[in-house]
Amino acid sequence: MRGEALTVRITFAQLALILVLAWSSPAHAQGSDDLRALDSQVQQLYKAGKFAEALPLAERFLELAKSRHGENHPATGTAMLELGLICKALGRYADAAPLFERTILILEKGFGPNDPALGAVLRGLGEMYQSLSRFADAESAYRRSLAIYQAALGLDHPDVGTSLHDLADLYQAQGRYEEAEPLYIRALVIREKALGPDHADVGRTLSRLAAHYFAQKRYAEAEPLLKRLVAFLKKEAHPDQVGEALHILAILYQVQSRYAESEPA
Repeated sequence: MRGEALTVRITFAQLALILVLAWSSPAHAQGSDDLRALDSQVQQLYKAGKFAEALPLAERFLELAKSRHGENHPATGTAMLELGLICKALGRYADAAPLFERTILILEKGFGPNDPALGAVLRGLGEMYQSLSRFADAESAYRRSLAIYQAALGLDHPDVGTSLHDLADLYQAQGRYEEAEPLYIRALVIREKALGPDHADVGRTLSRLAAHYFAQKRYAEAEPLLKRLVAFLKKEAHPDQVGEALHILAILYQVQSRYAESEPA
């Protein structure tokens, strides 16, 4: 139930798709081995969590991509995105956001305004804006990402569920509870159907929706979700989080004068 740190959910697996598209042009296949090698180093350091070491290489990669291919080539957009991810990992959100913005412009030009890869970058940009308290901009980015995913992937795709969860989190953080609730509910339904009841994303949405109900003193609605969350965390072997969820469940019982149920089993 503890608030999770903001994370850019663009993985290097997703980034690989953009890389394939970026490097696929025969006109740019020649003479790109040095860029590929530099990019591979950046990715390896990123995956190892060595963000400070990756940063100068990512900056070099971007400069080489610009000089080799120009400002608007997908390879340059990929280099910008990688540098943005590293800046985000280092907590440099103000530096990361414009890199994401520029990446989006390049991807739009290269692949059109409704490509699913663009949806992933928009989600990341929404998180950057949210971390900078630019809530209106974050909402716009999340909504556009959601619209792209719904049109390209269908209403029940897991990425639609993730975008709904992102948007609900944004509304919740602003106290827009009535707007957040149906999005959490829909995200939970999609995630359970698409991923199964034991997936980590299902647990995250369960946690958020239970916290949403608990904060509004809607204990009858929070209780079954908290019980589901406890069972989920026990199955996934997260003892610290199980204890935290059980503690909140005990508080729920206490505020309703259900003292016997609040005692440890």
